[in-house]
Amino acid sequence: SELPFGSLRRRGLLVSEVEGHQVHQQALDQNPLGFSRDFRTLLEWGANQPQSKIDAAYADIRAAGARFQTLMKGVDVLVLPTAPQGPFRFEAQTPANQADFTAIANMAGCPAVAVPATPNGAPPASIQFIAKPDGDHLALRAAAIFEAKRGPAPRPPAYF
Repeated sequence: SELPFGSLRRRGLLVSEVEGHQVHQQALDQNPLGFSRDFRTLLEWGANQPQSKIDAAYADIRAAGARFQTLMKGVDVLVLPTAPQGPFRFEAQTPANQADFTAIANMAGCPAVAVPATPNGAPPASIQFIAKPDGDHLALRAAAIFEAKRGPAPRPPAYF
């Protein structure tokens, strides 16, 4: 792919932390212990980034979104994995690149829906359907057709 999914996702995280700090700044000032230490650390990190780095992140996101929209021309729905790896155990460390494939839809303003890809009894894996902007109905319809053909979704043993 010509799109650097990993670095784009990290740019998106920077923007989320900057904007998250702006949204929560008053509550952070009034009650910093009302936020988990990890979440507070992320928001404070975002607030302390140089404006040039923030501006570059926004520019990269806009450029990637525009490029992805160009690549989607003539495509009704793009089907791809939700993550670049298969399922991992809950107690395992979350892979750093787990969300690399999902961020691009947001950056491009494209509707996306993710559904379990494996049938009941198999380890859970996920697939996503990304449609062109304003193609919400296409993404939802493709996901519904896939789910109907896939059969029952995987469920944890204790799920009722």
